[in-house]
Amino acid sequence: MAEARSRAVVAKRNALFRDAVESWTTVGGIRRFCRELEEEAGGCADPEHAERLRQWAQWGEETARSRDPGRSDSGLRSQSFDAVPTPDEPRPFVGDWSPHGPYRYRPLPKESPSEAPEYSDGGYFRSRGIPPWRRG
Repeated sequence: MAEARSRAVVAKRNALFRDAVESWTTVGGIRRFCRELEEEAGGCADPEHAERLRQWAQWGEETARSRDPGRSDSGLRSQSFDAVPTPDEPRPFVGDWSPHGPYRYRPLPKESPSEAPEYSDGGYFRSRGIPPWRRG
């Protein structure tokens, strides 16, 4: 269990870091786009259009600032590096053992195909008495 918990912590770090990198990449794209909007506004002959572009650029910068994973309060600053995994997070790393105690995990038996509802040709709706004109 100790190894499973350790692996769960690493998996959690990987997921948080991957999400932060994706957010950081998105934020960088937003900022580049906002610089382009500012440049376009600077060369725009129509002052009304230029003002709209500047408003969009300002709004985009505020959005980027709030989503920046390194600077925003909801980013990596608020995430514990040594976060304790929840009881279920070690499950992928313990095999058929339960992460909740010293016993083997036995998943519920899977539903046999004959008991599963029929979804093709509207059978799902037909079996529930829903008339064709109400199906979609």
